[in-house]
Order: sequence, then structure tokens, then C-alpha cells
Amino acid sequence: MKRPSHVEQRLLFLKEWDATIDLVFENLPDHEKAVLRPIENESLAMARKELRVISEEAKKPEKFEGFDFWERIDTIQKAKSQKVHSPRETASFLSLFSTDDQAKFVTHDWDETKPFNLSVFHETVYGVIYNALKERFPNVPNWTLAKVNSFLFKRKFKVNDPAAWGYQKLDIGWSSPEVTNWCKENPGISPDQFYFRKPIQKTLNHQLFEYWSFRDIMAKFKKEIRFINEENHFVQYLIDQCEQFGLYQNHRPQYDESLNGLDFYVDVDKFGAGLKRIFPASNSPKTS
Repeated sequence: MKRPSHVEQRLLFLKEWDATIDLVFENLPDHEKAVLRPIENESLAMARKELRVISEEAKKPEKFEGFDFWERIDTIQKAKSQKVHSPRETASFLSLFSTDDQAKFVTHDWDETKPFNLSVFHETVYGVIYNALKERFPNVPNWTLAKVNSFLFKRKFKVNDPAAWGYQKLDIGWSSPEVTNWCKENPGISPDQFYFRKPIQKTLNHQLFEYWSFRDIMAKFKKEIRFINEENHFVQYLIDQCEQFGLYQNHRPQYDESLNGLDFYVDVDKFGAGLKRIFPASNSPKTS
């Protein structure tokens, strides 16, 4: 027997609670009914409102046909003679995934007081991104847009797909079949509650990374567009990169305390590419 979804369980609870309250009140003395009736009316009104909202959301199909992302971006770019290199503009665009009322749920847990619908979420976030690029951030580089598109709107990845995102080349995102199918089976629930049957494993520089849930994937994307003030993310990234470049074979770089706790938005992949240019000799470290 199929286990009821979270929405179905909530619907059942509300219906049973509604019936129970009515039954209890029928057996109360009149003077107690008079005292408790205002509270009962308010509580029932709130519960029945939630019942109506969840029932309607559960009926909506979880269907996503995809967006003409690059066609729309091409329209924006044709309206300009050429893009201007603007790191500040790129940072402001990436900050939408933490500051915008809707786009923030790309990297943060959903507001559980509201039912979730994947198709509506896709359309809403797409609108936020497209309007932001058109009206405020037309100079965001295509390599950053490619990462955003792959994580949010790419429906299927091929084996070793060049569109896989991040330096670990992850091939799952908000439009992947695994996510859309899970949302169909769990109507009203955000995929931040989606736990994989087995972890997604990626190996980089002989180090194994495991992702056990879609929330882990969301957190990974968050660290692809921002150095966050957690566990000295920025300094740890520098240490990891220096180890990858082979700099520790000759000396150990020192990090100023002012780097601790930095928090800023940047395309981390391209930041790493910049470090490689700063340390060009690290690809063939000295042995003497």
C-alpha cells in the first residue's frame, strides 16, 4: 500500500480535526459553548481556509515544459552593442538567490506554511531572473548564466554533459526528472525534503564528495555563487586551491586574519580560474 504523501496526511488531519471539534462542542454545556465559541470559530475558520488552499494546490499538475532561456537571453544581448565586464553587476544578480522573496528558495528551504507547486515555482523564478537580466543586469557573463540555466532549467543531462554545473560537474537541478517525479509523488512539498535512495557521488582531486538529498545539492549551488560566512568558506577554498596547484610543495601560504568570515557573491568557478592565472607556475611546481 502506497504511503500517503505529506499533503494527503495534512488533509486527513484537518478533516478529522474539523469533525472532532464539531463533535466535542455538541456535548458541551451551553455556558461553556458561549465562552469557547469565538475561539472555536476562529480556529475552524483558519483550519478550513488551509484545507481549501491545500486541496486546490494538490489538484494542480506538476508539469514543466521548459523555457526558451537562451533565446530570451539572446534577445537581451542583441539590444546591447556588447557586454561590459561588471563584477559588481554579476554579484548583484547572484544575490537574488538569497534576497528575492521567491528566487531565494532556490538555495533556501521553502516556507512550509505555504503549499509548493514546482511548475509555479519554475515560472516565478524564471520571471524574476529574466526581468532582472533585462532591466538591471544585462552584463552578467554567459558562463554564469550557463551555470544558472543548468541548475534551474535544464531538464536532462547526458553522460559527461558539458552543461553539468560547478567544478564537480553536477548533473542534477531543479528541472531534472528525479526532482520533477518526486514532486509529482509528493504534491505540495518542496524538493528540499527530497532524500535520495543512494548518494550522488563525485570525486575531485582524489577526494570523494557525497550528496544525500536535494537540499545538499541546493547548498552546493549556494557555495558555487557565494563565499559564505560559515566554516571560513573563503579561506578553506583558498587552501584547497593552493593544494590543488601544488603550492604547498615548496612553502605554506599565510592567510591574513581579515580573510576570515568573508561573505560575498561571485561565480566561484571563474574566481578559481582567476587564481590559476595568478599562479601560472603552480601547474609545474619546482622540486628544488
